[in-house]
Amino acid sequence: MKLQKSPNFFRAVMAVFLLAGAAQFPFAQDALNYQARVGAGNGQVRWSNCQFAPDGTLYVVYGNPGHTPWAPVSTDNPIWLVSYDGASASTPFNVTGTTTVDAFQPDIAINKSGIIAVVWGQQQADSVYLRLFDPVTKTWGGIETVAAGYGNYEPAVAVDSQGNIFMTWFTALSGGVYSRARINGVWEDVYRHPSVGLTKQHHMAIGPDDVVHLVWIDKNYGTFTGMYAKRSRAFGWTNPEEWKIVGEPTHPSITITPDNVAWVASGEAVEEFELYAEIWVMNLYAPTQRYKIGQNISQHYPHIQADSNGKLHVAIQAGGNDIGYGVFYANNLDNNFLNLQLLPGGRPMEEGIHSDGQGNTAVSWSSIGSGNSSEIFIASLKPISPTRPPVNPALSILTSGVLKGTKLTYNLSWAKNPLNRDDNLTGYKIYAQDSGGAWAPYASVPATSLSTSVEVSSRFHKLKFAIVAVAKSGFESERALF
Repeated sequence: MKLQKSPNFFRAVMAVFLLAGAAQFPFAQDALNYQARVGAGNGQVRWSNCQFAPDGTLYVVYGNPGHTPWAPVSTDNPIWLVSYDGASASTPFNVTGTTTVDAFQPDIAINKSGIIAVVWGQQQADSVYLRLFDPVTKTWGGIETVAAGYGNYEPAVAVDSQGNIFMTWFTALSGGVYSRARINGVWEDVYRHPSVGLTKQHHMAIGPDDVVHLVWIDKNYGTFTGMYAKRSRAFGWTNPEEWKIVGEPTHPSITITPDNVAWVASGEAVEEFELYAEIWVMNLYAPTQRYKIGQNISQHYPHIQADSNGKLHVAIQAGGNDIGYGVFYANNLDNNFLNLQLLPGGRPMEEGIHSDGQGNTAVSWSSIGSGNSSEIFIASLKPISPTRPPVNPALSILTSGVLKGTKLTYNLSWAKNPLNRDDNLTGYKIYAQDSGGAWAPYASVPATSLSTSVEVSSRFHKLKFAIVAVAKSGFESERALF
């Protein structure tokens, strides 16, 4: 599946895409049909990652990829975060809070409660950093130095359902993959993963059971071997196990399916400094289950993601080495990786990919344009549509019965929120509050219903009602009061 196109062809495709801005292209049903420009940056932005929040909003972090250890560093590379709700992108938020440091290689994770974790590295201080968003107070916490003097390359982060934080990163030259976790609010010691040689190029994912999985490569006797370990908040890292798809791995990534099966994606480089590689994916627990995505595509960062149905999605820089002309995307929605879709862009290097709990998958990538500027794009399988509460809630009360046995019937009605997608919802949930007490679930109704009645036997109850929309992922919207 070697693709050969002239440079003029790719420049023409990119020009059409940039002029389109946000567009819907006539691809197949298994393609990323919904594309939008969500941000821009000064300088050569070549690193992005993305994550869906529980409500279906897509968040994208981006920044400079960093520098080779021997090259000079600049002082104006902050980390930016934008959110996209399917209609517009937010104003970029400077996560690093300043433009006077050379922050680079950001990653993002969001758990089911809506905690947002953003991490990045900094070469001058040889440190990795973390910043958290609290979904209850809706505020960002301060910047935390997770580790100093242990390396700063490609930090990755995961957040479990209880809000515990897991981070990994590696050193650039001397080698060494490191981890640190914050369990119940307390940071553990920095942990170096066992190795027999130069270790680097790791990736981390967390499963539905809150187990964290890590893959990396370990150079032993002149060649790299794939390594794997896992942990949770209850137990530490397991002893490393070797894995191999074919040949020598490069830039592996990992994802966990809804039934807690680990899949790995990796380039296969015949030579250490090869510009191009075959791209493979494999079931880590059943190595005979593997797919070849393509050949002579790239040696950079094939990222894999499992969706809520257990299907696999892969994104990889298009073009060899650090150059590239966009991102390739493929999936096995038809039970095989049949086609590669090109998302045009200039030198993206690191792309992001994530799936929500409702069957949607999105990819983020950056593109260096003319001059000293870059643009940030996203593309998704389905329209991005956060789950919002129903609108126009209305209440009427009917009284019946004799005085001492008065019955109150609360007739509740509402309208569909036009911003919600019908196929994202399972229904609505009614909450009740009795005499100023806590809100409690009272009844559930299907998505096709826009009214319900509640009968109360005592007239002395002072009930209040609220309603939420419930997504297929289980997420509940904010309450709308009657």
